[in-house]
Amino acid sequence: MKTNVKLLVLFWMVITSQLTVNFNLAANNTTQWKEVDSRDDIKIFERWISFGDSLKVRERMGQIILNVHPDIILSKIIKIDNWNGWMHNVNSAYLIQKSHNGTMYVYTLFNIPWPFNNRDMVSYVQVKTNNITRETIVEICSTEGLIAPKSNIERISGYRAYWLITPMEKNAVKLTFSCYSTQTPAYPRWLMDPILRKMFFDNLLNFKQQVLNGLI
Repeated sequence: MKTNVKLLVLFWMVITSQLTVNFNLAANNTTQWKEVDSRDDIKIFERWISFGDSLKVRERMGQIILNVHPDIILSKIIKIDNWNGWMHNVNSAYLIQKSHNGTMYVYTLFNIPWPFNNRDMVSYVQVKTNNITRETIVEICSTEGLIAPKSNIERISGYRAYWLITPMEKNAVKLTFSCYSTQTPAYPRWLMDPILRKMFFDNLLNFKQQVLNGLI
């Protein structure tokens, strides 16, 4: 019996590592995470990912400790029609369809401040939970099809993100969010990075506050 349990735990460790590594399957070089911000009990990290010799992108990761049941956190993350309640510059988001295996396909419209163009994204959302460790990972990746590109709206592609919900002692949860995009930026990094970093932090802060205040 103990041997079977150990095998199951080992199997999940392999699967979980693959779930995380899959975001970097095409990457041939990844730098170490560097902490770039820490406020309101939210820590922000960044690192560089290289794809071949011509593409280098920045990945961002945020971590929060919340004294909330993991099921509540998950329900807030996958409440698609309320993404615009906490996600910066999201005009609207709605469920396009849900497949037989639970995968959700989502359309998101972003209102981006000048001088950037408005953007939209079609993505799939998958939820995987380990019944042994009780960890849950929510994968969000851009995809093609389902909704045709619209005029004057830039379609986001190459976007990969995940939420990792890790239960801790005394009903606490360690919440990790990470994302990057391989889409070629339309503007210089020195212009976009400060804006994107602020939006990233604000999203996590908004999410945290609304969860704790029961607003989502």
